[in-house]
Amino acid sequence: MINNNTIVSFCMVCALIAGQSPGAEISPDQVVADVLQHNYNMKIAREDLTAAEAVKKQADAALFPSLDMDGRAAHYEGLKENNFPAFTIPAIPERYGGGVTLSQPLFTGGQISGRRSMADEQRLAANSSLSASRVDAIYQALIAYWSWSKAFYAAESYRAAVAWMEEHDRDMRNMRSAGLVTENDQLSTSVRLDQTRLRLEEASRYTSLCRAVLEKLTGKPLAADATPSRPENDGLDPAPGEQELIDGALTNRPDIQARKFMLNAERKNIQIQNANYFPQLNANLRGEVGRPNQLNVPPEDVWQFDAFIGVGLTWNLLDWGLTRGKVSEARARANRAGYQLAELHEQVVYEVRQALINLGNALTRVNVARRAEESAKLDLKSATDLWQNGLARHSDVLDARSRLTDAGFDLVSAAADVALARAELDHAFGVSQQDDPKP
Repeated sequence: MINNNTIVSFCMVCALIAGQSPGAEISPDQVVADVLQHNYNMKIAREDLTAAEAVKKQADAALFPSLDMDGRAAHYEGLKENNFPAFTIPAIPERYGGGVTLSQPLFTGGQISGRRSMADEQRLAANSSLSASRVDAIYQALIAYWSWSKAFYAAESYRAAVAWMEEHDRDMRNMRSAGLVTENDQLSTSVRLDQTRLRLEEASRYTSLCRAVLEKLTGKPLAADATPSRPENDGLDPAPGEQELIDGALTNRPDIQARKFMLNAERKNIQIQNANYFPQLNANLRGEVGRPNQLNVPPEDVWQFDAFIGVGLTWNLLDWGLTRGKVSEARARANRAGYQLAELHEQVVYEVRQALINLGNALTRVNVARRAEESAKLDLKSATDLWQNGLARHSDVLDARSRLTDAGFDLVSAAADVALARAELDHAFGVSQQDDPKP
């Protein structure tokens, strides 16, 4: 018969699993910190932000005058001296020259201001994209972490079940040898033990897969004895209100902000392309020196200086539809950015609602699973007592033990699903528990 030592041993195993972990426990904050340090999307987003800031500086620089220097040196062959009644143009084979030009745009039709505004919007978009990459990285880290926790403690519940079944199988073999139980009872125990071992192997393999995902995200291996935190199943807060979260998500989501800034940037590009319809006016101040100076007639083989100040006007009167095509392209790109923003708005609303539904389901499952586990423990004790007194079949004991194993798995799974759903809700809202708290 099943003795009290078997039941006590099982309870000790469960208590050990619930209260202690064999290795160093790794918190979700540790995993998030490692993922943020390793995440390639964040590294790329930082470089995009650096590039956008550089473009903004380039656009701002167009406001100020540019200073250019040039020089030349040439040797000519075959030159001949030209004689005129009033003067002579000598043959000067060696010619040198150089100058400095100061240019200042006076009127560009809005190109400079448009480029500055567009670059600023692109910089803000890149900064928001970096924030979005951070939120995504935290979300990936938490999903991987709680999936690992779920698999790890599911495997622990199966490990406890295997320990109980092995003890029970030994008792049944001894009882079969003494003729106290039937061969069928002993065989059914062995089969249930094999089935439980199979479930443990499957859970262990899934735990290894979750570890591999974490190692990929963090860029470094986990310690062999590393363990995750156990998902909490007590004192869980209820799901927050839907409309408040939707309104907050549409305001807080950094990817929405990035799309808004990109839409503004595309609209500024329309202004830039429209500026090609207007004339371009520039002021120039130049000083140059040459030997000979080409502006002097007749030229002399000596260094001579000259300077001038002037205004230049350019106006493209006919470009065969080039400007019109650029304006049309800019408008189409702005419309495209607007559609992408509208689509993202709808996606965010869906993500918030989906996360709330998943969280509500997980919270309900925790309450049911907690009660189911308590009931399964009582059922196992009752079935064992009845069988020992000859009032129940042995299969009733095995069924009760299976229900307890399933109830333990369901409780761990539901608690982990709550953590996963909260991470999903944080991501849908646009923040994370590692940054700012949700309202």
